[in-house]
Amino acid sequence: IPASSNFGAQSSSVSIMYQLVSLGATSIRIVYVESDLVGSTWGKLKVLILGLPDEPVATYPLSDTVTLNFTQVQVGGDPNFETTMPFGITGGWDGNQSAILDFLNVESFCCLQTYLWEGQDYQPRTNVIYQKEEGGTKTYEFPEALNMRFRAYYTEDPQLTQSEFQTLQEQDARKAGCLKALDSLVKDDKILMIPVYFSPNRIKGKFQDVFFNLFLGILDYIKFTKDTRPVVLAVMSSPPTGYYDAVKTMLDGTAVSDISDTGVLTTIPKESYPSRYLNYQQKGYFPLLEKVAFLTTPETCTEENINNTVNGNENNIIVAGIEGLPKVAFDYIFGIGNSIRIFEGMATASSELNLGKLFIRILADDTGEDGNVYRLPPLGEDPNTTSFGKYMMRLSSIIDLNAAEWNYLINRSISEKLLPDYLLGSFMISSVTPDSDLFNDFNQLREFYHNSIEDKLRNGLFYWQTLNS
Repeated sequence: IPASSNFGAQSSSVSIMYQLVSLGATSIRIVYVESDLVGSTWGKLKVLILGLPDEPVATYPLSDTVTLNFTQVQVGGDPNFETTMPFGITGGWDGNQSAILDFLNVESFCCLQTYLWEGQDYQPRTNVIYQKEEGGTKTYEFPEALNMRFRAYYTEDPQLTQSEFQTLQEQDARKAGCLKALDSLVKDDKILMIPVYFSPNRIKGKFQDVFFNLFLGILDYIKFTKDTRPVVLAVMSSPPTGYYDAVKTMLDGTAVSDISDTGVLTTIPKESYPSRYLNYQQKGYFPLLEKVAFLTTPETCTEENINNTVNGNENNIIVAGIEGLPKVAFDYIFGIGNSIRIFEGMATASSELNLGKLFIRILADDTGEDGNVYRLPPLGEDPNTTSFGKYMMRLSSIIDLNAAEWNYLINRSISEKLLPDYLLGSFMISSVTPDSDLFNDFNQLREFYHNSIEDKLRNGLFYWQTLNS
C-alpha cells in the first residue's frame, strides 16, 4: 500500500484485501509505505480498517480466523524480506514499476489500478503483472479483451454487523451515535439522506459552490414533490477550517464567497451578479436557505442533535459532518442513503457502481477525456456518445457552477430546465421514481458491476493463474 496524499490507492487496496478474505485468505501481510510529505499511511489504514489502534502494530486479528500482518517501510527504505513469497498485489499505485519484485521479494506481482486510472508519462498507472522468470523480469500486459482499465472492483452490499458497530462505539462513541441516528431516521422514513464525500482541494470547482447548488437542487425537489421530510446531507469529507463559513456566507443572498487554500475568506457583493440574485429571489430561495442547519463540528454533530433537529421540523436541509468513518461504516452510510449520492474519488466509484443507485461524480482537477464514470456495458464503449453518459456528465459539470457562470447562463435567457437547480432537483426525483429511465440506467450499472465474474480483482487473479499454470 503506497503513500499518497488522498485515500484512493489505500481504499482500493483495503477493498481488495477484504475480497481476498472473502475468497479464503486467512493470513495477509500488508506492506505500507510512510512518507512525511503526504501524511501518515497508518493513519489512513486506521480509518479504513475498523479497530486498528492509534499506533502501528505488527499483527492484528481481523476476525477469529483472519490475521493481518503489517510491515512499515519509509520511502526509500527496504523491508528486507528474507523469505521469497509467491505472490504480491496492490489495488492502486501511482508510478508502478517492476522493481517491486525485489522490493517485496516475491516471484510475481499483480498491479491493479483503481477504476479508470490511467498511465501518465511521468507517473505510470497501469494494470500489469510482473514476474521473475528465467533470464530476468517480465512484464505482462492484460489482454485487451479483458478491458481491465474499465473494470471496477466487486464489493458486497454494505453491512454493519453488531460487532462492528460495538467496535466503532468503543473507538468513537460520538460517530457511532451519529450513524445510529441516521440509520434509524432513514429506516423510519423520516428523512431523505444524501451521502457526500469529496476532497475539497481536488475538485475543479469550489467547496461552497457544490453545496450551494446542491441546496438549490434540494429546494427545487421539495417545491415540485411537496416532500415534507428533511433532507440530511451526511458529509464524510474533512474540509479545512473556514470552508463551511464560505457556504454560510452565501445563504442570505447578500454576497458570494470565496475561500483560498490557506483559509482566507473573501466576499463579493450580490450586485456583481444581478441576474443570478434576481433569479433566486423570484424563486423564493433565500428565506429557505437561511434555515439550513449546520451540524458540522464535533460539538454539534451528535446523535441527540441530529434527532432533535430532524424532529424539530424547522429545517428543510441539515448538514451533518461525520468525517473520518472507517470503511465499513463509510460504505454503510452510502448503502443506506435513500436519495442521490455525491462523491469525487474513483475508489468510491467502484462501490457506487456496485450499488447501482443514482450518483453524481464531482469532476476532479485531473479528470481527462476518459473520466466519464457513467459507462453502461459492454466495457470499452465510449460513454460520451450515449444519452445516459452525456446527460450525467452534464450533471457532473454543473454541480460546482459558480456565481459568474450562473449569471452568464441567466443573461443568455437559457431555459430554466437547463439550470443547476432544476437539473439537480429532477435528478433527485428520478432517485425515488423506480420506473424512471435514469433509475433503470443505474440498475444496469449494478447488474454488470455487481457481478463477481466481471470483478477486476478476480479477472486479474484468473489471468495470473493462466500465466502460472
